[in-house]
Amino acid sequence: MDEQGGFLGEKDFCLDDGLTGVGQRQGGYSGNITLHQLFISIWKRARKEINLATKISFVGLSMHDFLNSACRFLFAERKEDAEIVCANKDHQKFLGAGRERTREILLNPLSPTWKLRRLLKEICPAIEGINPGYAGESAWTQSGPGVRFRETFEDFIQNEMD
Repeated sequence: MDEQGGFLGEKDFCLDDGLTGVGQRQGGYSGNITLHQLFISIWKRARKEINLATKISFVGLSMHDFLNSACRFLFAERKEDAEIVCANKDHQKFLGAGRERTREILLNPLSPTWKLRRLLKEICPAIEGINPGYAGESAWTQSGPGVRFRETFEDFIQNEMD
């Protein structure tokens, strides 16, 4: 994908579609369409699912800037709000307790949740997410949508899988 979330042309695609010595493409794919066409189909289906979802979970995602173009594509057509959950063990790095710890996870630029909130605010204004219930938190609303965070995969499975 390019930086704006559009697809690169087939000639610029990162995977070679050439045949291997056993008559199959890279990774053993033996379908009738090119890997580029397959890639586009998968991403279009993912965008359709994002558009229909009422709850979107990001599990273990590093939120590195190279994902921005993919997220731009996935959320480009989204017009409605959704619940957002970010499950990442990096949240365990933030010390403290209660409201102050929660505030740190939500507002610290090193937090995966903060990075996700910043990106969603930029690429998908329709998503407001959930508010953690802190009345008067001006920093909360200025920093992006409400995102519920989980610290472990186990915590995510136990509390978010409905």
